[in-house]
Amino acid sequence: MSSSKQTGSVPNHTKQRAERQKQKRQLRRTHWRRKQELKSLATRRAAQEPKPTPTTRGYLGQRFWKALHLDEGLERVGITKRGGLAVGCILLVVLLFGVMNVNSLTGLSAAVGQDLALCAILGIHALEHKMLYRTLAAISVDQYQAWMTEILRTMQQDPRAASQSCGVVAGDETQVAKRYGVRMPGIRTIFVHSTRTFSLGYDIASTHYADWEKDYPLFFGIYQPDEAKQAEIRAAQRRKELKIDRRKADDFIRWVQSEIDQGNTPQVIELSGNQLNHTLCRKVEQELQIPWVGISGQRRVYTLAGEQEAQKAKALLSRDLDHRWVELTDIGCRIAFLGEATCSLGQVMLVVAEQMDDTVRQLCVLPAQQQDQAVDTLTLTLRRAQEGPPAGKLHLMLDLLRLSREADIRAQTAVFDRWYLVPWFILAVLTLGFKRVIVPAKKGFGYAYQDQTYDLPDLWALWQPNHFEAVNCRGRPYLLLSRPAKMKDLGRVQLVFVQVLSRKGLVVRRFVLVCTDLHFAPLDVLRAYKLRWRIEVCYRECKQHHGFGHFHARTFETIYGQLFLSLLAYICVTLTRLLTKKLRDKTLGWIKEHYFNSLVNLTVSQSGETVIELSGTLLDNYGLPDFCYS
Repeated sequence: MSSSKQTGSVPNHTKQRAERQKQKRQLRRTHWRRKQELKSLATRRAAQEPKPTPTTRGYLGQRFWKALHLDEGLERVGITKRGGLAVGCILLVVLLFGVMNVNSLTGLSAAVGQDLALCAILGIHALEHKMLYRTLAAISVDQYQAWMTEILRTMQQDPRAASQSCGVVAGDETQVAKRYGVRMPGIRTIFVHSTRTFSLGYDIASTHYADWEKDYPLFFGIYQPDEAKQAEIRAAQRRKELKIDRRKADDFIRWVQSEIDQGNTPQVIELSGNQLNHTLCRKVEQELQIPWVGISGQRRVYTLAGEQEAQKAKALLSRDLDHRWVELTDIGCRIAFLGEATCSLGQVMLVVAEQMDDTVRQLCVLPAQQQDQAVDTLTLTLRRAQEGPPAGKLHLMLDLLRLSREADIRAQTAVFDRWYLVPWFILAVLTLGFKRVIVPAKKGFGYAYQDQTYDLPDLWALWQPNHFEAVNCRGRPYLLLSRPAKMKDLGRVQLVFVQVLSRKGLVVRRFVLVCTDLHFAPLDVLRAYKLRWRIEVCYRECKQHHGFGHFHARTFETIYGQLFLSLLAYICVTLTRLLTKKLRDKTLGWIKEHYFNSLVNLTVSQSGETVIELSGTLLDNYGLPDFCYS
């Protein structure tokens, strides 16, 4: 019997599939051959020892140091050489901590030897880390502050860097967590607001000058609780010894009810972890009738309205939200509404909150409600404390503001977030010489208007849309309304009601500003308050790019010195951008990464002088800051 024979043409799609498979096989063979070629590269002994590539950061830092006469300032405050390398050279090295991409002073000392240009400027070949620690530890906090006074006074002599009376001095605080720093001096348990967890660390209060052309840090202090505050902390620890399991719904409700019975009714209840469950949420709503906000874990699953596939919270947090952000400048964060969703809790609203100083995001879960109501509830949850900071922090802030006045800072306006709405504190700020104080209003205060006392929600109910004036501030539309009022222990103030508009003209957020100057224009009040955001940007920039918080020292002075020089590095980079016209549109991170770390050549002239040859591309495209020519 003869065998069968297949006839007919081959389909085109079969030919194409075969051709693609053939091309893939060829690519795999080519890739394999290239890998074999790389493995066969030869090596040989170098005729000379390889040299590290020098960068321009040492030159820019040295010119900044010389332009501000920092060595002379050190001498005037009594910080002098104590043997070995000059103290100014050591502090210049620590100034470049963040630019050199290291995580400790030990790593910094090792990195110095890898930058030949910096070694040539300092006149050294290597630097021991012990010398860095000893130098920083030998300078007292008072000397650091006196040195900053000298630096700021020098900056006020240059019109381009000098403060203006129309500028503001902003006061705020940030946290530095040190989970394993149990032996660090003055460390204590703090609540880290970005991660909403307790940790060992430091609370750092600071002041910041800002106008629409420039901004730079002024003074800072590390908060240390007094004896009364320590007693309060010990009392809180004793309360934890009560045998109430907060993971159980009934125990949690009983605990909150006991707080209500003692007159400590919470305005909003925050639920997270095991507490964020359907049973407890319903009990809070029905039995306590208090608003709740849930902080979602990253593994929780949600299905957004209009979408069929369920997603984990981690995936929702990673979404691009550039066009949805609503800035809550008074509490240093911004939020973005994802919309309604369904989950094990039922029908909820999802909101992403991001801290601006370190860009940490968290997913907030609320009952389904209107967006303006959700903003009010989230504001209560996200701000650091409803009743304001401890008196010790207020006194520390007053000391920092006093130092800024002594350093000839000309700003007449002091701006704070809602924490600092404390009448005696505001009056104390005015006695320091500030003409006005601007701070957001908050619920719970009595605002007397036309012989009647109102709370904030009642005041908002008095106004009609035609009472507001449409204005534009920094390219964004607002509706403003100003009314005089009286506050207990503070006297007559100006209340500026602000409605933030979207591009479509819808009100996306509203808040009220308290200004102690009745004659200050409402639009100027809003502009001054918006400048407060610069201190949040400074915190974020210093933590990300200048090693703010990367300290592991065992002496308080060393820790203070590293924080001080981190803020001084911020001044160096901001002045570099301010005094270089072609860098005005660049971010500080870009300047640090590309401009300060651009490559240079190191040569020696016939006279024996060390010459740093800058890149022609850098000089042609950007040029040098003006302080390099002083």
